[in-house]
Amino acid sequence: MINIDILREAYNYRVNHTQQGSETIEQFNQKAYIASIILHNKYLGLEEQYNPQTKGAIIQYATTKKVHTALLPFREYNELPLAQGLDYIPIPDDCSYILNIRSVYYAENTDKQYKTKLSNCGCTQFGERTINNIVYKRYIKDIKFTPEDRWVNRTQSVIITSDSYCQYSDRVEFYFKKIRPTSIRLEYIKKPKMPKWAYVLVDGVPVYDAVNSINLEWGEDQLDRLIERMDNQYSRNTSDMLGINFSQSKIQRGE
Repeated sequence: MINIDILREAYNYRVNHTQQGSETIEQFNQKAYIASIILHNKYLGLEEQYNPQTKGAIIQYATTKKVHTALLPFREYNELPLAQGLDYIPIPDDCSYILNIRSVYYAENTDKQYKTKLSNCGCTQFGERTINNIVYKRYIKDIKFTPEDRWVNRTQSVIITSDSYCQYSDRVEFYFKKIRPTSIRLEYIKKPKMPKWAYVLVDGVPVYDAVNSINLEWGEDQLDRLIERMDNQYSRNTSDMLGINFSQSKIQRGE
């Protein structure tokens, strides 16, 4: 995690705002948020860098499904209940990119018939939980992704026996061939939250307020990358071509 006060000190030193012209704290917070979003998109493959031969993003997270260490702080796991009669779940508001979806089943430890049925269906036992002194075994199973243009044919197929899901802009729809799960385990990359350098006024001077500040989720090794993108924004606002060229060159080199 990057402390927002450390980011501000490093940023102010980099842009030398005492000579270039100062900015409000709200403008700083906004620049930090925009830089965080841009860096987040970079690791998802929606970035500034492109391979001139393939004309594709260099990282291509969505294509290779490679788990980048930089995005580990943004990985989120949610287990969402599947309402009776509804074969879909809403996509969480903070979801940026879905990594994996699994169905989750709970069977009473004494219900051997249901546990055998789940095992024969390809489910894997993964932990347990106790409710009202009753032990439930937890089973999970992968669900295959189906593109929207193939969704109708997939659900009407009599040959395909695997469970499927189709992602839309606001929800994920499911089609279960055999056993309907209790809930859905959703693994995804969440969006960066809005950082905030909070302060209190002491003799009219803003002083850092650590309690009410919001730090950035990024690892400390991403500090320089964030500052480069903030510097790029600042230099454009102040028409500093030297600052623009310097920060842009570092971004293009992947620094």
